[in-house]
Amino acid sequence: MNMNPRGRTLALVGGYGSMGSWILEFLRKEDLLQSVSVLITGPRPERGKRMADKYGCDFHADNLKAAECDVIVLCTPLDISPQVLEEMAAHVREGSVVIDICSVKTPICSTASRVLDPGVEYISAHPMFGPSVPNLEGQVVILVPVLKGDFLPCLEEFLERHQARTLVTTCEEHDYALSVVQCLTHFAYISVGATLKEIDFDIGRSRDYSSPVYELMVDMIGRILSGNPDMYAQIQISNPYSSDMEEVFIEKAKNLKEAVDSGDRTAFKEVMIEAAKHYDDLESAFSKSTRAVSALYEEMLRLKDSVGRMISVRNEATGAIHTGVLKSMTAEFLTIGDGKRSIRMKTANASMLGREEGSRRRVEKFGTNQRDGSYLLDEDSEPEAISRMLEKCQDELVSVEPIDVYTGQGIPEGEKSVTFRFTFFGDLDPEPAERRVRDLLESMGAHPR
Repeated sequence: MNMNPRGRTLALVGGYGSMGSWILEFLRKEDLLQSVSVLITGPRPERGKRMADKYGCDFHADNLKAAECDVIVLCTPLDISPQVLEEMAAHVREGSVVIDICSVKTPICSTASRVLDPGVEYISAHPMFGPSVPNLEGQVVILVPVLKGDFLPCLEEFLERHQARTLVTTCEEHDYALSVVQCLTHFAYISVGATLKEIDFDIGRSRDYSSPVYELMVDMIGRILSGNPDMYAQIQISNPYSSDMEEVFIEKAKNLKEAVDSGDRTAFKEVMIEAAKHYDDLESAFSKSTRAVSALYEEMLRLKDSVGRMISVRNEATGAIHTGVLKSMTAEFLTIGDGKRSIRMKTANASMLGREEGSRRRVEKFGTNQRDGSYLLDEDSEPEAISRMLEKCQDELVSVEPIDVYTGQGIPEGEKSVTFRFTFFGDLDPEPAERRVRDLLESMGAHPR
């Protein structure tokens, strides 16, 4: 973790929660756990020890032990983070770096300014993504420097090196922007969800009538409603600007309703036109939403074309990955043969893994079979290129490797003998699989030796 020479010890306070777990998994994937000593602290020993054992870290139930580390990251819930920081403040060593990942900055930043020694660097960070995101690529991380030091540019460089998008701002600007980005968005969607409940609307049945835009909206509402209600409540209540934003929203909703109730199309259109003028790039918004709709349709087509084939699918609702034969698929449900059992899931929750990851999962589950075969090829042919072509053309192959090239006695002039090692997925019968590869090679002008 070469962000700073002193950054050799890292404490994750409350590191057994969802974002603490994400940080640990990220460090593991990047092989950074070997170069930094990590301590997890928090009042839940069972969860903490389990997480520490999984990642080869230390655990201590006393958060004050975290104050001995060089870099301290608060992964604690929004409502208790100021209290946790205040309890630790007197024990944090000069020269240390403290970072929080709170969604609202005013309470935690004011506490940090008040209780921490000026010799401690404090950075309030906000990762604008959840724990389901696999890495930092393309993700926004907002940084609010509170007590300055030399660690901030190192952290920026580290994040940008991992292709994150960083924004350095102030506490006030952060909370004002997030009162729209988070609070107003959540408020509007939860209000629609509550409306659907109040009128006892059959959401499942409504999809028979739905447009792509409605599908996206209903899914986004469901995404928010499936989250932690306490977390959403904390964000709404803690942000000092959220109430004002909600008042404006309610006022504009009333204006639209008055126009509808009175049949005033001019007033309705005026609200819509003025709102459209305020948008910075309507064309881009239309294009991106169209791509989102197209992506949903393309995923459906990919699944439909894979019926009868071995696939790996992630259930986005549970995170579970299933590898098996796609037995059937409808707009609502699909069934995967997973060994002796069948897995049925909602089609909307299914995401096919890419070829590389899907192949890895298939190998992990079924293993491989290997066969070697020798073929006569033109002397100018390139065995490596042929291997790559075979891998692309034959889904049954894990890999093809040329392991021997021979041009000696018994080989016709102008030709050479190449021995390939074919690695097939272990769930396949290698005999017919090899026969199909041989037929493909012969169609390319090769002859079995």
